[in-house]
Amino acid sequence: MTLVEIDLSKEPVCLQELQATLERTYENLEGECKEEVITLLKISQNNLCAYCQKSIESVMTIEHYIAQSDAENNGHHLQLYFSNFLGVCLGQFRYDRLSRKTILHCDSSRGNIPLKIDPRINGHINTISYTDHATIESSDPDFNTDLNNVLNLNMDGICYLRQKGYNEYLTFLSTVSPEMNPLTLYQKSLRDMEQNPPEYYGYIKFRLEKLIERVLG
Repeated sequence: MTLVEIDLSKEPVCLQELQATLERTYENLEGECKEEVITLLKISQNNLCAYCQKSIESVMTIEHYIAQSDAENNGHHLQLYFSNFLGVCLGQFRYDRLSRKTILHCDSSRGNIPLKIDPRINGHINTISYTDHATIESSDPDFNTDLNNVLNLNMDGICYLRQKGYNEYLTFLSTVSPEMNPLTLYQKSLRDMEQNPPEYYGYIKFRLEKLIERVLG
């Protein structure tokens, strides 16, 4: 998980028009207007799920950070507000195509449970780290509950894909710049990734930063 920065100045006009009509609900967000919203979320999030950071170039769904059913936090009023939207993956994991067993994660696992951790807040993201087993964790106990139990981000399949993404990225680095010394290579890679974040960017970034620390001693 990394910081999600949504440019609210780009909120689609069609969405603002829906907000202005009191009887309109999220069900009225459809067609070209919905596609415009999804496109903007994809651009803002570099085609990565706001929670697990799986690549979602094809199918992205709109997540309400404050659930529509969350009356305490005015969720009904916020159901058409761009500021309350996140782009997420389908949240369904299958270990093989033939298996009928689907494990839910991200918004599919969360349902309407209120979250404490917010990927739009830098202070929340700064509490996050990863273990040697590619599990995500936070120094805040409430955030840890969200990561583990609500969003199910430490299921085996996601941890496997995080580590696989990191291993493949290291292999890629070794082939494109074999002559570069490790410290320079890692530092350059971190800068490059900011412009074009890879799948599971948060984990790869964390591991590269640890490699830099190790090289510097």
